[in-house]
Amino acid sequence: AGPIRRRRRLRAATAGSHELFDDERSSQQLRVSADAAAARGDYATAVLERFRSVVRALDERAVLDDRPGMTAQEAAGLAGAALPAHAAGLQRAGRLFDDVRYGAAAPGPDEDEVMRDLAEQVATARTEPLRAEVP
Repeated sequence: AGPIRRRRRLRAATAGSHELFDDERSSQQLRVSADAAAARGDYATAVLERFRSVVRALDERAVLDDRPGMTAQEAAGLAGAALPAHAAGLQRAGRLFDDVRYGAAAPGPDEDEVMRDLAEQVATARTEPLRAEVP
């Protein structure tokens, strides 16, 4: 299990609505949930679950360095640093996640397809080593 999963239980008591995850599902389980939601026309759930699956898959690959209370925008930024070729798509996906989660957007099949494509691209992308910041 990656760092997000290990720390999740420690945060469970203080998890706020801004948190990206509130469960223990694997990236595969999140993909299945997203596919099922899309199949029944629930594109809001599909978009949210698909973004979570992308982040969880990167966690499972030990690409992300979790921080307590990590938001979708923070996850997208960290993922984009490790996958620079996909940074813009990840940032758009993080904004879409927030817009859908907080009611500012009502996604349809097009948004789900964009998230599905991003998930496939990220799944096969090579990561760049993260550089330590110099003070």
